[in-house]
Amino acid sequence: MKITKSQLRQIVEEELKEVRASMMGTDWASFPPRDFESHGEGSMAVNQLHRTEELARKLQDMISKDDNLEEWVESKITKAQDYLSSVLNYMSGERGQVAELRNQLSTNSEQK
Repeated sequence: MKITKSQLRQIVEEELKEVRASMMGTDWASFPPRDFESHGEGSMAVNQLHRTEELARKLQDMISKDDNLEEWVESKITKAQDYLSSVLNYMSGERGQVAELRNQLSTNSEQK
């Protein structure tokens, strides 16, 4: 599998855009404290995502469109994208479930 620099840039930019979009406007206070606050996992994750963004931009600058990357390099980049996509999909689904439960609870309490 050969990947061009422009393809890599597009993949990374799409993933970063999705991660940023999922983080924007998040009401962290609405989640249970054990998940995001008491141990600082949310803060740690945000810091790691910023560092991931920095590393991705450096890689974009290092790889030219005509580079022939070794397969293990391509594989690592593909895995990084896949891992970020998996986390985004999980977090999006989890938040959707939390919102759905809240709506159900709200509807049930209004009916009583």
